[in-house]
Amino acid sequence: MKRDHARQYRDEQNIRRPILLDDMTGTAHKGYGLLPNMTWLLGCGGLILYKSAWTRSDDVEAALEESWAVISDAARTI
Repeated sequence: MKRDHARQYRDEQNIRRPILLDDMTGTAHKGYGLLPNMTWLLGCGGLILYKSAWTRSDDVEAALEESWAVISDAARTI
């Protein structure tokens, strides 16, 4: 099942690079210090605009578009 999800993600996102698929006990995850695959978008002054515990390109793209729209609207009101 885990391998099927990785293949589906690879195909949906048209990923051409190798994807590391860890075993069920998390051997690679532990070997790399237990760091999550997180995404943060930071605005001016370090304001957190978006935080995700798992990186999905479509979610990040939507967050960027929404953040840009808010910033653009704010700039027009100044």
